[in-house]
Amino acid sequence: MAQELPLVDPAKIRTLLVPIGQWTRSNFTEKVEALQERFEARLVDITPIEDSHFNPQGFPQGRLFFDFHTSLFEAEQSLFLHDFELYRKTFVVIGLVNAEAQKPEIVLDRLQKRYPDPISHNLLYFDGKQLSQDRNIYCASTTNLETIVCDIGRDFLEALGRYYTSYKHVTLRSPGAIGGTSITKTSLMRQPSVAISTSASARVTSNPIESTVSNSIKRSASLKSLALNSSASSDQHRAKARQTKILGNFKLLAGQYLDSLNSFAEAATTLHKYHDYIWLGSALEGLALSVVLLTYLRVSFQIPSIISAICSVKDFENSSASAVPQRNSVSSATIQSPRNSLSSKSSRFNVIESHTVAIPLLIKCISDKVLHYYEMSTSHNTEYAPQIVYCEHILRIARFMAYCHSHNELERDLFKPSYFCEPSKASGLSLNGTCSFKEYFSKMDVCLTANRLFELQLKEMNIFSQIKVYTSLAVLYRNLGFKRKYAFILRILLVSLLPRNVSDSVVSVLDSDHHDILLTLIQAYRIDRQPETLINDAASCTWVTIQKNILMLAINMSAKTQNKQKVREFSLMLLQKYSHALTRSEQLNLFRNNILPNINDQRNFSYWDPFLLRRLNIIQLENHREVPRKRHIASQKPKNSTQRHSQVFNPFKDLGVRDLTDKSKNQDMVAEFLLGESAELVVVLQNPFKFDLEITQLSFNKCDEDFVKFLGDSVRRELPFIVKPNSMASVHFPVIFTKKTDAAHEITELQVGVFGLPPTLFPIVTAEKSKNDSASSGKRAKSGLFKFHVINEQPQIEFVSSTLDENCIMMLDGTKQTFDIVLRNQSLGKPANYLEFTHVTNVESDMSADYWKKLAPDDLFDVEKQLEWTQKKCIKIRNLPKEIPANSSVTLTVDIDASQAPFQFTKFEINLMYGCKTEESSSSVYAKSLSMPFNISLRRSLEVPSLEVMPASKELLETEGSFLQHSHSSIQTLDTNSSALLLIDIRNSWDENATVSVHFRDFHSNAETLCSHSTKRFVIPITNIHPSVNWGAKEIPKLVGGRQFVSSGLTRDQLIAMRRSFWCREMLIESLKCDWKFHNTTKTRGTVHFRQFLDKIDPRTVDILCQHRDVPYHVTLSSSKAKVLLGESVRLEAKVSTSETHITDEHGLVRLEFIIYNRRTGLALPSSNTRLLYNGQLSCLTSPNKDNPAVLSITPIDPGDYEVGCCINSLYFNDQPQYFRVERPISSILEEVQ
Repeated sequence: MAQELPLVDPAKIRTLLVPIGQWTRSNFTEKVEALQERFEARLVDITPIEDSHFNPQGFPQGRLFFDFHTSLFEAEQSLFLHDFELYRKTFVVIGLVNAEAQKPEIVLDRLQKRYPDPISHNLLYFDGKQLSQDRNIYCASTTNLETIVCDIGRDFLEALGRYYTSYKHVTLRSPGAIGGTSITKTSLMRQPSVAISTSASARVTSNPIESTVSNSIKRSASLKSLALNSSASSDQHRAKARQTKILGNFKLLAGQYLDSLNSFAEAATTLHKYHDYIWLGSALEGLALSVVLLTYLRVSFQIPSIISAICSVKDFENSSASAVPQRNSVSSATIQSPRNSLSSKSSRFNVIESHTVAIPLLIKCISDKVLHYYEMSTSHNTEYAPQIVYCEHILRIARFMAYCHSHNELERDLFKPSYFCEPSKASGLSLNGTCSFKEYFSKMDVCLTANRLFELQLKEMNIFSQIKVYTSLAVLYRNLGFKRKYAFILRILLVSLLPRNVSDSVVSVLDSDHHDILLTLIQAYRIDRQPETLINDAASCTWVTIQKNILMLAINMSAKTQNKQKVREFSLMLLQKYSHALTRSEQLNLFRNNILPNINDQRNFSYWDPFLLRRLNIIQLENHREVPRKRHIASQKPKNSTQRHSQVFNPFKDLGVRDLTDKSKNQDMVAEFLLGESAELVVVLQNPFKFDLEITQLSFNKCDEDFVKFLGDSVRRELPFIVKPNSMASVHFPVIFTKKTDAAHEITELQVGVFGLPPTLFPIVTAEKSKNDSASSGKRAKSGLFKFHVINEQPQIEFVSSTLDENCIMMLDGTKQTFDIVLRNQSLGKPANYLEFTHVTNVESDMSADYWKKLAPDDLFDVEKQLEWTQKKCIKIRNLPKEIPANSSVTLTVDIDASQAPFQFTKFEINLMYGCKTEESSSSVYAKSLSMPFNISLRRSLEVPSLEVMPASKELLETEGSFLQHSHSSIQTLDTNSSALLLIDIRNSWDENATVSVHFRDFHSNAETLCSHSTKRFVIPITNIHPSVNWGAKEIPKLVGGRQFVSSGLTRDQLIAMRRSFWCREMLIESLKCDWKFHNTTKTRGTVHFRQFLDKIDPRTVDILCQHRDVPYHVTLSSSKAKVLLGESVRLEAKVSTSETHITDEHGLVRLEFIIYNRRTGLALPSSNTRLLYNGQLSCLTSPNKDNPAVLSITPIDPGDYEVGCCINSLYFNDQPQYFRVERPISSILEEVQ
């Protein structure tokens, strides 16, 4: 990018560096940079010369500043300004010589003919040749560069004296008069400033002679020789003033800053009088520069009176000067007028010392006047300021203000070729005691000054001038930290360049500072972000539309300069980062016109979408045999009952389904393949663009090819493969595994070639990351991989046959059966020495993994008891082999026990996990699984449709004849108060007669024949549970431990009732036994499993079996009669009392309910029936421990035996029920007989 314009540019000697001989670009650039670092030469170090105008001894504090360049392009563009601003001319040419065979004199002569316009020509040798001490020929190997620069400066001063001698007789014309219409006139978008007649200006105009004869300005001999008498014309005075101004420019280049200050002041005074505004502005600009250079050299001087005449002293006076002890800053002097007529008008004026003013404010005031006079010149046809002059002055003064903002005082970096706005480390006060420069201007002041450029019609300027203005303004904004303004100016520059024919010379100016303006613009608009790879860049908000337009602009600019590499680079950047903002036609145009034609030109070019490979998987072929899986032997052996129960009651554990409360961490699955096995590679590719994506090559990485390869020429047959726009497609290839792996091998990337490009490694991308992802590492996407393990050949066992017909079996409920199966190892070299048999039934498979969460404790016990039996006793395999040799068969015997099988038992599987252990002590083995399914059909044999318990009475014991017999005593000897009767109905549901034998502890029945499809009742006398047995405090057992049960929500009384009911039922199930045998040819035998027929015990049965239990209430029931006739009434009284062991409310009411049963059937009569009549309701509210019992009066209308009981609050029953018999009268019996 072009350098910015410093304020001291007019004081620099433009010097051209020319390569001569054999140079490489890097070596020549290195030498140029070495000279640019030594751009300053002190006049005190330069040998004196004879010329009186430019003798360095005249001002030894001065400096020569060289501005080294390698191009004349800028000088050629400003030829019309060479007479107006001399510093634009190239004065010195230095030939940098390396490996040149010709003599130095010949080379120097050739250089002078090649560049005739410069006034000083020099040769600088770097090849170490031994040179004669000729003039203008130097050797860098024998003399240091500082001395050489001083010698070149002396030659320049001598040449400058000769040049000025010929130059002072030239008639000086303004740029507008030289260039005519080709010069761009300053065109403001507002009305230009008009001349303001102030008292100071009026004073200068009315008495110009006095103004120029100040004691502070000493006229040189050359100026005295140019003096004109008072009768000279205004044109002559104007010409003289212009010559004086030009002399000031020469003095400025020669380092004579005091003389240049006087020359510019004298010229400005005359030019102000004769309204030569363009030359006046230039003279004031030179005067301001002289002030800056004298301040930098710390040389005291007086402010010229022309400054106080046109500017207000208050605008630049130093407010802190009074605090510093100095000599009087203002002195009075009386000047005699040379004319007698004006002698009476002697005036007094102020002489201002430099240390009493704020130099930055003074420079700003002078600059405002310069711009003011330039604007006033625009009304003239030829004597006007060119717009480039106006713009460059604004840029120079804005740069000076920015320099002051970041520095405490003037330092050497003010003269460097480029300025990076590095803050000064000096103290807060400058050396002369004044305030720091930082306090005078803010960033806003600098911006307001620079914004005056936008009042001009910059588009009317030539392309070179626009580049110079925009690049300098952009650098100024960059140094101030205004990134948006910086980027905005660069974009304006590119837009202005785009519709024009940009030449190579203009492009070289853009890159003159070794920076690419396009890349700078891209960085400013943050287009260099990487949203395709970094998640932070992808999640940040950006100006997509603006960034897209910037890249389109960069592409068009690169196309104009025929830079194919940049065109392709910017097109890829636009397509990769902003494809979502491009239309289909835009994407096609970028791809076909900018990218595709340039693909073959770049060897290292690769496809631009890093997420091309979205998924990779290798799957087994469907018709291939099973691949072994690694299995740890030690973990499969049960160590304790907890593991065994976990295996039994969680039947899905081996199948991959885990208990919802015991989830294990997901582990990466490793695919297992056999050596030499063929499989199918599935690759999923994406195309996010709006044109077809052509896949031309695909291969494995080198480290992956050692284990897996493509089968045959499958890749050549499938490719090229087209992925449609905005889609993902999968392509399938057959592969073969060629080498065994010692551990799991990972495939993380594939080599993919696109559009004929060389294959590039693309990682597997599985998903996009979010910014809030805790595991996010800054990358844009989650990388994937495919793990596989290649193992050697393993044994192969097959299920050959079984003795069952089509693996189906029919069994009677409660029976057992046996069958055989045949297994064969088809492997010819691998025995199966690791065998593990398991089985699973449909009863387990049909249950959910969290079945236990919604079951009550008593129901859960039944379910898990059933599962325990199906795992341990339902299916057993006998004569298990330890090994199945290679190419051999074995026969196994399987026993099926359906004695306790549920009726939903319909199928089961015998699973074999087998493998080949390399050593006997191996802890792991590669195992395969073999599943042998069987279907089973259970038929009902003997069922128990009804099972009830009723209280025992003496009458029943005497009359019933279906009792089970006690082995040691008689039925009639039982105590009715501590006994009950168990009524069991057994039904034969099969087609054959059966012999049935029922047992209950010491009671047993004789073998009785039960015909097919018939039912028989068995009455079993049982002894009640002793009151000391507290089943309410005994927990229901849990067959599976380690579970965290949630509270069931049952109250304490409900939980106690559940426990009593559970243990009563368990007592009945454990005591009851029933054996049967069918009268058929096979003599089929079996047993009855009462658990699946006996439902939960109701509270009445519990009360019957557990009399005198610990309850909060007791009921005493009494009857007026034990026998009544039809139509007579019987009175029942119930008295409620509280238990001493329970805390109850004695004054509270309880609900008492009478329950009436038919003693023959044991069924409760409904509240409304046709057998008994009662007055009132069967339930009432009563108070415990009261003398008034609850009374119920019953009138029977149907004979029979009845039992009456009481229930309190539907929970507690009376200990002893009351019985009464209803008989018919004798008279009614006789009538029926008759």
